[in-house]
Amino acid sequence: IHKCRKLSKIVQFSALSMDEPEEKGFYRRGSRLRKFPEEFVVIDFETTGFSPIQNEIIEVGMLKVCGTDVVDSYQQLVRPKKPVSGRITKLTGITNEMLEEAPAAADIMPDVLDFIGDLPLVGHNVSFDVGFLVRNANLYCDGDTAFPSFDTMQCAKRELPFLPDYKLGTVANYFDCQDETAHRALADS
Repeated sequence: IHKCRKLSKIVQFSALSMDEPEEKGFYRRGSRLRKFPEEFVVIDFETTGFSPIQNEIIEVGMLKVCGTDVVDSYQQLVRPKKPVSGRITKLTGITNEMLEEAPAAADIMPDVLDFIGDLPLVGHNVSFDVGFLVRNANLYCDGDTAFPSFDTMQCAKRELPFLPDYKLGTVANYFDCQDETAHRALADS
């Protein structure tokens, strides 16, 4: 989003669906937003797999947004306890060598939570990211782990029923907002 500078179009599109009735699966592990927030954090994690319990975060990307302006960003590679598989390296471009000197999740989680503060989260299939966020916050930090969130994938399914699928790349292409570094956390944010 930040590279194509069409955030305002996506934010305006996302705000359209905020007046819709509740839908199952709209959020997970936090409260449902009824009004699109003026200030929020766009979040994306790259991970070693799909399960927050069995897999690990290998990259964090976040953008702090006020209105339609990106006012801050956070990007960090994260060293997992187990090596990254070839499948994940092929998907993300993140190699084990890139992660050798990166901090562990326990070391970065306080910074991640500080960056988020009390702002709501926005993301594409955000329940995936919130699942990893909650798991790691519970493992490495004290405090509340409920994160209000808004899922752009659910919004796209409702507002763009003509798309062939709802992958981030497909939705980004629709808005003429594609990035060549897909499956990297900050770029996907």
